[in-house]
Amino acid sequence: MYTSFLADPNWERLGFEMPPDETNAGKGIGIVITDTAIHHPLIQHLAGRLKRVTVSEDLSVNCVDIILEEPQESSPYPSYAEHGMMSLFLLSHLPFEVNGKKYVGLVPNATFIMIDSHDPVQLKKGMEWIMERREEWNIKIVINLQIIGGDPSIRPTCDEPLVQAMKPALYSGVLVIQANGNSPAINSNSPIDFFAIGGSDDHGQANNMKKPYPQATIGMNGDGHFRPDILAPFTYLPAPYYHARETDLYTPYYNPAVSNVKVSYFGGTCGSATLIGGVCAYILAKYPKLTVDELRAALIHFGTPLGNNQQLLPMVNVAKTLHAIETEQLIPSVPSSLKKSLRHESLIKELKRGIELTKLIEQKSISREELWKFVDDPSPYVQKVAIWGLHKPSDNRERALAWKYFYNLKDDRLGVREAWSYMLLFGAIKEELNQWMRVVTDSSTDVRHCVKHFLAQYYPEAPSLEHTPDTNKEVIQMIADPVLRWYKSLII
Repeated sequence: MYTSFLADPNWERLGFEMPPDETNAGKGIGIVITDTAIHHPLIQHLAGRLKRVTVSEDLSVNCVDIILEEPQESSPYPSYAEHGMMSLFLLSHLPFEVNGKKYVGLVPNATFIMIDSHDPVQLKKGMEWIMERREEWNIKIVINLQIIGGDPSIRPTCDEPLVQAMKPALYSGVLVIQANGNSPAINSNSPIDFFAIGGSDDHGQANNMKKPYPQATIGMNGDGHFRPDILAPFTYLPAPYYHARETDLYTPYYNPAVSNVKVSYFGGTCGSATLIGGVCAYILAKYPKLTVDELRAALIHFGTPLGNNQQLLPMVNVAKTLHAIETEQLIPSVPSSLKKSLRHESLIKELKRGIELTKLIEQKSISREELWKFVDDPSPYVQKVAIWGLHKPSDNRERALAWKYFYNLKDDRLGVREAWSYMLLFGAIKEELNQWMRVVTDSSTDVRHCVKHFLAQYYPEAPSLEHTPDTNKEVIQMIADPVLRWYKSLII
């Protein structure tokens, strides 16, 4: 197993000049998180400030204080809560020190309301109930960790059920912070009214050169607006160790020669969005007269531009943003200007065709023969919709054709290649081991994810291909080596 290194603290990588004060940071600010939390010994200090809202099938709502009303969980902790607990840890954990570095949650004094309903109707009902109590909890922020759409189809954002579920928060003037997604295969991006968060890659080190994470979702939403708005660290986000029997987290850091503290690592745009949520809560607690629209605009405007000449995405820069607010610098109205400047008219026709193709697929008004013609469309957006509509190869001829398309495509961040890999996974057969092993060290996390699931389904005796969002080729190779050795022994 790959042994991880010690990443720098999140606050340092976000651009804080000093670690947040564990006795005051985020005090009085209410944060809603669409995820699961449990009673855990590392969050005892949240007693009275950690609520769970659940919505039943009959749309009745229940709210409990997790620390005060529920029995303490014991290790190993349930895997279903791992994702939400890591988000909560990033924001709320108390300080610990490893190798001379101080690690602390961004806003340990905030109030947290967790709602884990995945049904959009139930989620909307829960959001309505919470917003009725927004003044009691001083709710300023919703961190939505459920991905909009999450597939290669294209729709106007108002048609997405999850967008409708967040409407009560928007109508209440609360800032909805949205994880933008971890796959370039995704076509459905969040609406312009949401603060969409993408990922940056710094290899876990504050002083490393930063660049947009190559596999995070990026592009136009169904309304023609470019998403995301801003970037935050995507990989190796350190938090207190969460011990689960089956984990989706990548290899933790532990070096008993240095410290008895074990560190878990979170990642993805859910981690990035959580960090931005923490930054927003920190600043709003410090400057309570600041509106959420002003804050969003300041973070975008005073971020550090990253990316290429086509789209310079800003990386959050907390120190620069705080300085601008403290010195009362003019903050342009970025969200409104985004609506105008980021509608690329040359792409609107592509998106409209993608939307129409999505409708035909959902209405079952297009044949497979016609769909196959669209995989050669000049627009990658339309190509991905067509691949999504095909779902999986229907016979050996289609299977061979899909592999051909996949192998002929280069990694270009457009996600068409990833869309083909998922199509091939959905229709995989055991005899395709040789093809999948050709891409076991692929640079795409989506492709390696497909290899992992293929092996788990058809070759459970194979070593598990450990998940890593690390872009370092040596790390990817090191993780794949046990699988490659197993494969070599199989074919000899």
